Amino acid sequence: MQTQLVTITLEKYNNKMTNFINTFKHEFKDNFGITPIVIYNLINTPVSLTDLIALTDEVLNEKYGDVYFGIKHKCRIQPVAEHRQVFYKIARELGFNYVYIASEMKVNHATVIYSTNKVTSMLNSNDQVITSIYHTLKQKIESHYEKIIANSRIDNPDSKSNISAL
Repeated sequence: MQTQLVTITLEKYNNKMTNFINTFKHEFKDNFGITPIVIYNLINTPVSLTDLIALTDEVLNEKYGDVYFGIKHKCRIQPVAEHRQVFYKIARELGFNYVYIASEMKVNHATVIYSTNKVTSMLNSNDQVITSIYHTLKQKIESHYEKIIANSRIDNPDSKSNISAL
């Protein structure tokens, strides 16, 4: 099965890129007398479920050390189960469907539905443990993808630019 990709939109880069491109277009027109057409696509970064699993496992490693089996393991130790349930919730928020998540995690899709609903309920009731896991994992994901965006920035000489001027 191919890895399903979902798009994360990092809105905070949109204004910075737009300003950079507008400045470039004005300077180009001033120097050469024509306005270039600039095509770019740095806002959207593909996210795979495999990446989310690895990031969730990293959060568990940072918090509990290497003494657990990972969220794909059918272990029922509470911290692992809680991280797995929060993982299901975040995967759903990113657009992955229940059946795809279940097939990758080797569980029934009803397990994913139940876990997603349970985490939603616990977040709404401000459960401290689940809320902490949820925010920690979301920050880890955002940080990971911000690094990818930063490494592909147009002013980074070590990266190949996704911006092309026509």
